[in-house]
Amino acid sequence: EIDLERLQGICARSFGGSASSANEEVPEPYTDICKIPDVTEEQRMHWKNVGLKVASEGKLAVILLAGGQGTRLGYDGPKGCFDIQLPSHKVLYQIQAERLLALQRMAAKATGKAESDVVIPWYIMYSKFTDVKTLAYFKEMNYFGLREDQVRFFAQGVLPCVTKEGGVIMETACSVAQSPDGNGGLYSALQYTGCLADMEARGAYPEERVGVFAVRGDAVEVVEYSELDPKLATARGSGGELLFNWSNVCMHYFSVPFLKRVAAAFELSGQYHLANKKIPSVDGKVDGIKLEMFIFDSFKLAKKISLLEVECVDCYCVDNALVRPGDPLFVGHCYERETECGARVVSK
Repeated sequence: EIDLERLQGICARSFGGSASSANEEVPEPYTDICKIPDVTEEQRMHWKNVGLKVASEGKLAVILLAGGQGTRLGYDGPKGCFDIQLPSHKVLYQIQAERLLALQRMAAKATGKAESDVVIPWYIMYSKFTDVKTLAYFKEMNYFGLREDQVRFFAQGVLPCVTKEGGVIMETACSVAQSPDGNGGLYSALQYTGCLADMEARGAYPEERVGVFAVRGDAVEVVEYSELDPKLATARGSGGELLFNWSNVCMHYFSVPFLKRVAAAFELSGQYHLANKKIPSVDGKVDGIKLEMFIFDSFKLAKKISLLEVECVDCYCVDNALVRPGDPLFVGHCYERETECGARVVSK
């Protein structure tokens, strides 16, 4: 079922000036970063204790964007089911689930609660390409030790592919060509599927080629690698450092009121990015447009933003076949970080 009125509104707002071109002001580097060398051990412990307390009180939830396929990894299935060649051969879903379990144990221990009393809800957004296999895999693996009722799946939205004039492209004589609405479709999906209401009911207050943080006017935003002038992307300061040095690793902490405000704002006035693609249609492949919203498009609506620097290797991305997770350096780093977080070493 297609909401034509909604689609017309999106096209009217986006074709007049898409999210990538709406602001022609040249971006400036964002420099207000909390850097690793500036963080004291006392601050680290304070943040850790605050985080564990929040988790123990049921005020934390985790959202996972799991709509991606493993195509670029040479894997025919959801990326979360892919074996990244760790010694344990655990897939990405299992690693994430076990980290949640470990965080629950840590939060319970830090606050003197029973482990069964600390539950962190996990919201997993799948796409039409990953829904069946993802749901079946979680059931097959008995939710990796998590409670079934703490894992909630919800569908990423899709939008019809359109011509440059705004006409809907027909994939077949009786079906419309559609594509996912981008990871920024998260906000609308949370609203439409009732996940935001579920978060409130639970009392939660959640959260190479990369986009970089920048400032345009008074707003902090992320400029995608494909939309940043190459000269700016490679510009360096007097000390030789990249001016646009802070990339977005897509690890965000949001409040529920903010998510609700973004969902409402995007629905009323959100401008989508226009991706020119060859779209399969009833007449063969035609020039068309996929409408996408990015998760970081919400940043400009934030009243307050704080950025924390992390080590690049702590936020590795398994995104294509060039990444070799089985390499000794990769495995060694995983070993170091997991033992720091309390993992028990069975054998080396």
